[in-house]
Amino acid sequence: MTVPAPSTPSMLSYNRSLVPTDAVFFAVAEGGVRRPIPILAKRILGTESQFDDAGQSKPTGNPQWIECATLPHECSRLGMEFILTVVGEAHKPQACDLPEWRADLIKLVESYVQADGFRTLGRLYAANLANGRWAWKNRLFAQDFAITVVEGKQQWHFAALQHRLSDLDGSTRHAEVISLGDRIAAGLRGEAVVRLTVTGLLDMGHGTTVYPSQEFVDKDDDKDNNKDDSKKKLGKVLFGINYQGEPRCAAFHEQKIGNALRTIDIWHGGTEGVEPGMPLPVNPYGQDREAFVVVRRSGGGNSDFYTLLTKGIKSFAPGMANGVSGDMHFVLANLVRGGVFGMGKKSNEPGTAKTKAK
Repeated sequence: MTVPAPSTPSMLSYNRSLVPTDAVFFAVAEGGVRRPIPILAKRILGTESQFDDAGQSKPTGNPQWIECATLPHECSRLGMEFILTVVGEAHKPQACDLPEWRADLIKLVESYVQADGFRTLGRLYAANLANGRWAWKNRLFAQDFAITVVEGKQQWHFAALQHRLSDLDGSTRHAEVISLGDRIAAGLRGEAVVRLTVTGLLDMGHGTTVYPSQEFVDKDDDKDNNKDDSKKKLGKVLFGINYQGEPRCAAFHEQKIGNALRTIDIWHGGTEGVEPGMPLPVNPYGQDREAFVVVRRSGGGNSDFYTLLTKGIKSFAPGMANGVSGDMHFVLANLVRGGVFGMGKKSNEPGTAKTKAK
């Protein structure tokens, strides 16, 4: 029996083109001196507040052992710093098990470079550097937020709070954002390895709580492997790295930085709870974790990455002679994001094909 050739690759993967480091937190003392912010543990007494179907309130307290991080009481400014490396990994797949698809994908990106040169995506990424989205919750408490981006002798300066998180288009019209975005685009085109040092200074207030990444703690692993009774009971564990002699200085995971930078999907049509064009993190199905909705459902009005790529891989390239569509920008943004995209059924797996991206 002849097995028909697959129409889509079962293995398709791309390396990331935007590669941030973890972001270290530090307090800024007099004279601009940097001081690490240690992660501390404290015991608190909360209240029982979860739903009780019997409708009975509980008078007992809810003791918790948690970790926290705060600025020293003599410091009001929080510093955050990371390095972003931009490379041209979107030009060809890292792996693709259909040669014809690999050839078409390479042609697709070549046509995109000719039509747009990655300038649209580069300026959107630059807008998220400029608006300080990558500071996450810390941005909410800042009365002032100054950002400096450095590459060699070149510098870009931004007042983050003057850029609205919901208005990426507005930010991309600023001269400094355009300049930085075009430099990022050069890295995406593969013309150079672009390495940017990004530093933010936030006026948070003396002794204010700051918000680094929180670690995921598997309860079973904690039970089996952690013999320290006090640590076993930790209800919240924060992420820390070694900095200036402090073994657990507050920090952000690089994944959290990357998620903020790729929050540039403004080409979707929205859904219940999500306004059309509201910036979403680029991912194949347009998941919004805050609203717990999927914006780009398969078969819906907002086409997902797999549908667009499968239907358009042959037609996208010729069509870009007349301009680049939002769908095309979305597809390329997913290739820049990178990951493993399983698009077809494996011969030993009956039923519907599974897709996976990271």
